[in-house]
Amino acid sequence: MIRAWTKWMEKRISNSNFFIDMYELYYKNVVKNEIRLARVEDKDNILCIGGGAVPCTALQMAMETGAKVHVIDIDPIAVYNAKNLINKKGLSHRIQVSNKNGQEIDIRDYDVIHVALQVSPKEKVLENLWKKARKGTKIVVRMPKKGLNYFYSSLSCGFLETNDINCERCSAKKGINTMDRTLLMVKN
Repeated sequence: MIRAWTKWMEKRISNSNFFIDMYELYYKNVVKNEIRLARVEDKDNILCIGGGAVPCTALQMAMETGAKVHVIDIDPIAVYNAKNLINKKGLSHRIQVSNKNGQEIDIRDYDVIHVALQVSPKEKVLENLWKKARKGTKIVVRMPKKGLNYFYSSLSCGFLETNDINCERCSAKKGINTMDRTLLMVKN
């Protein structure tokens, strides 16, 4: 329900500068923490999986770091709206948006991969990423608050252990937030 509402709401606000600015405030500190956690630099090539119609994470990563960002989403309407928003903001030279599936995308050109909270099925997407990642690839994964696991696709208890994945974590901002923490997985 939360994922569907977020998707619907982003499509509705994607043409309103006022609502986009308000929406970006929700993500501002979260993205800053994720940039710090993954030590993102301007030379990094970033992939954001699950950008939605208002790809706040991609926008903030590009603006905060100067890095190039590729956003993918499986919803063609969200991709259309995101492309229009990126063009309106004059960032199409740094942010590319494509209609692709995270379970199938070739990731060998990316240094940092960001997986949105709403991505589903999250474990299948992460299995694809982990299998295809080259050494040193950083995968940033947003995790829901425990009480909201039912509303989001999440990871099984054994996923990290089964794949021998070492993770660093950072907490999401306090206050009204659906995220509990962000995981950083680095391919060895």
